[in-house]
Amino acid sequence: MCKLTDLELLILEKPHASCEDFDSLLGDYVENEVSEMVREKLDDHLSECIVCQNGLALYSQVIDLAGDLGREQREAPMPSDVKRRLHEKLNASLGLKLSTSF
Repeated sequence: MCKLTDLELLILEKPHASCEDFDSLLGDYVENEVSEMVREKLDDHLSECIVCQNGLALYSQVIDLAGDLGREQREAPMPSDVKRRLHEKLNASLGLKLSTSF
């Protein structure tokens, strides 16, 4: 059995989860890091609350876009002039002899 956080315990004591409860656990909810009992309460709230549905959709979209941005940055090669200047600065600062021809 997983250990419940204080916030999860407070939510379980209530008859229904609120928008504030959902907002407080949004990241954990998306990452599936809340207990099954708390997830059920949050799911019940989410099924009836358009505000939280929109918040979840926006949060998920931001996470997806941030992931896409990270992939694009990893896939983009460093421009050769930037690489050359970087190597020149490292050579000058550290006394290295890195190749500067690209």
